Amino acid sequence: VIQIVGGIVVLLAILGSLGVGIASLITILNVQTKQNAQFSTPDPTAPTTTDPTKNSIPIAKPIPDNDPRYGAYKGMSDLLRTWMNKTVDPCDDFYAFTCGAGQKGQGMSFDVSDDAITESMLSQLRKAPAYFDNDPLPVRQMKWFYDACLTGADDKTNADHAAKIFNDLKKKNPKIGFPALYPKDTTSVKPDELGGFLGDALGTIGFTSLVDVGVDTDWKDPHNPKGGFALLVDQPATMYQSTYYSKVYDFDSVVSSIVDTINAGALLLGVTDVDQKQVLADAKDVANLDYWLATNYSTDDTTRRQYARSYNPYSVDGLQKTAPFIDWTTFFNRAFQPTIGKTVDGSFRTVVMEVDNLAILSADVISGAISSRAINNYLYIIALNQNYLPDLDTLRKKSAHLQGVLREKRPINKKIRRVPKHDPLERAIIKEFTKIESHCQGLSNNFLTWASTRLYVDANYPSPKDKQTVRDQTNSIIRSILVAMRAQIDILDWMSPASKRGAYQKIDNLVVNIAFPDWVLDDQRLTDYYKKLSTKQDTTYLDQIDQLNAFGLYEAFSPIVNGVPADRTDFSGPSAITNAWYQPELNSITFPGGILHAPFYDYNYPAAMNYGGLGVIAGHELTHGFDDEGVQWEGTGILNSWMDDNSTKSFTKMAQCVVDEYSHFCPLGAGQPCVDGAQTQGENIADNGG
Repeated sequence: VIQIVGGIVVLLAILGSLGVGIASLITILNVQTKQNAQFSTPDPTAPTTTDPTKNSIPIAKPIPDNDPRYGAYKGMSDLLRTWMNKTVDPCDDFYAFTCGAGQKGQGMSFDVSDDAITESMLSQLRKAPAYFDNDPLPVRQMKWFYDACLTGADDKTNADHAAKIFNDLKKKNPKIGFPALYPKDTTSVKPDELGGFLGDALGTIGFTSLVDVGVDTDWKDPHNPKGGFALLVDQPATMYQSTYYSKVYDFDSVVSSIVDTINAGALLLGVTDVDQKQVLADAKDVANLDYWLATNYSTDDTTRRQYARSYNPYSVDGLQKTAPFIDWTTFFNRAFQPTIGKTVDGSFRTVVMEVDNLAILSADVISGAISSRAINNYLYIIALNQNYLPDLDTLRKKSAHLQGVLREKRPINKKIRRVPKHDPLERAIIKEFTKIESHCQGLSNNFLTWASTRLYVDANYPSPKDKQTVRDQTNSIIRSILVAMRAQIDILDWMSPASKRGAYQKIDNLVVNIAFPDWVLDDQRLTDYYKKLSTKQDTTYLDQIDQLNAFGLYEAFSPIVNGVPADRTDFSGPSAITNAWYQPELNSITFPGGILHAPFYDYNYPAAMNYGGLGVIAGHELTHGFDDEGVQWEGTGILNSWMDDNSTKSFTKMAQCVVDEYSHFCPLGAGQPCVDGAQTQGENIADNGG
C-alpha cells in the first residue's frame, strides 16, 4: 500500500526529467528490447544530436494553447510552482528546492486527489433520487444510504439505538457481567459462556477481543476447486497494539481513557450513582489485562512477518484440545448462524496463527490467573468502544437526549492481510463540500464498495473508449516497469539462476488490475452480489447501518462456504480511492481509478511526469512482491519460497542492511523512539526498489 507524501511525486518527476541513472536505464532498455518485441528502444550507442562537452540540453519548444496537451501541461506546471521553493539552491537541498513550498501551496498530492474523488462522487450523489431510477438496485441503495446519512447522523434516537444493541448483547449472555457498571452482575469465564458471548459479539456487532478471527485465501491451497479460503484464528485483538506498549506506553493515559469509556457507557445506558473509586480500580485491571494480552499473549509484528510459522491447520476438535477456555463450536455457530446461516462440527477446518500463545492464554484463564471480573469488564468495554459509543464530553453536554453524537463503527469485512487504508474523516476538508457530505460519501464508499465503484466508473469513464483507454495507457507504463524490474533482477550477482527463474515466474504470472473490475458494469451480477441486502428508500439511517453491518459480515465469512477457489483478479478495494496495493497471496497489483488521474498521471503529461508519478507508485507496489514478505509467496499466490538457501541468505543480508539504515532514523529527537527498521522494512524496501 502506498503512503507517499505529495512532494515525492514532484521530486521523482524532476529526477526522471533530468535522466538520473542513465547507465542503469540503458541496460534495462537493452534487455527490454530483447525480451519484449512490442517495445522499440533506440540504440543507446547511436550518436546524440547535442555536444556533451558544451553541457547543453535542447530547450523544448512551447506548445500552443490549442494543443490537446496544453491543459494538462499548464495544470501540472502550476502545481509544480506551488510546491517548488526556487529560493533554495538545489545543490544544497534538492528536496527543499523541489518540494519546500508544498505546505504553503496545494498540500499533499494525496489530498489533492482525495478532494477530486470526493467532488466527483458528490457531484453524482447530490442529484435527485429520480436521476438513479435506471441504475441497478445497489447503486440506488447507495444513494438512499447517502441521503439518510445526511440527516440520520444527527438523529436524536442514536443513543437509544446504541443502548439497545448493547443491552441485546447483554441479554443474550446474562452470565457475562459488567460489574464496573452493574455491581450485582455475576461474572463467568466458563468455556460455553465465553464462546457464546464472543460468537454473538462477532456475529451481530462484528467485533473481536480475546481472539481475533478473519478470512483469507488458504495460503497453501488457494486454487482448490472445492474452496480456496480459510478461517484464520488469531491472537487477541487488543485496544492498543504491542508496538504502543513497547515504545510509548503511558499507563495513566490508558487508565484515563478506560475510565472515560465506562462513564460514557453509564450515561449512554442511564446508569446513575456509579462508584468512581471502583471504576478506577476496574479500569486499572482492564488496562493491565490489555497490556498482558498485547505483550505476553501476542507475538510481535516483526516475528509475524514470517508467514509459514502462522499457517497451522486445526480442526475445531483439535482447537478445543489446544485451547479449551472457549467452547469453539458454540463460538463459531453463534457467529456464523446470523451471518451465513452455517453451523460447524468438530471436523470444521481452521488455521490457527499463534498456537502456543493461544494455549498459554487458555491455561491462564482456566486457572484463574486472570480474574473473571477483569475479563468480563474488558469484553464490555471493547463492545462500548466498537459500537456507537458517544463522546464523553458531548454526553455530558447533551445527556438529556444525546442527539448528534453517533460515532459509526467501521465496516467489519476486513481480512487479515495488507489492505488499502483510507479514512476520509481524517483529512482536512478544503474544497466545495461539507464535512457531513464527505463523511457520508466515505461511509457509502466503505459499506457499498462495488456500488460505489460502479457510480465512480459511470461518472469518470462514461464511454467504452474511455474505459479501454485508461487501461491501455496505464498498462503500457506497468509493463515497461515490469521489464525494467526483470532486467534489474537479471543483473543481481547474489541470486542464483534457479532463484531468478522463481522471480521471473512471479513477474510473468502477476495479475494487474487497472481502474475497476469488469463485473461491476454488469447490472445483473452487481445486483446478485448485493441480493442479501434489503435496504429500501424509506429504511431509517440506523436500520440501514445495521443491515449494512450484517451484509459486511456476510461478505467477510461467505468465502469459507462458497466452495470456490481464490479469485486472483479480486480488486480487494474500491475504485474511488487514492491508493494502490500489492496482494502477496494473489500475486496481484491493483491500480484503482482513484490513483489514475492528476497529479499522479495524465495521458497528456510528458513521459517523465507519468513515470515520476504513477511510475514510482507502480515500482513501489511491484517491489512489494520482492520485499521480505513478498519473497515468501510464489507466482500464483501460494505460500512457498522460491529462493534457494544461498540466495535467501544474501537477500536476508540485504534486507538487514535496510533495517539497520532505517533504525538509525530518529525524527522525534533525543530520548524518543526511533524508527523500527525491522517493522518498516517492507515499505522501506518497496520505496527503494520503486
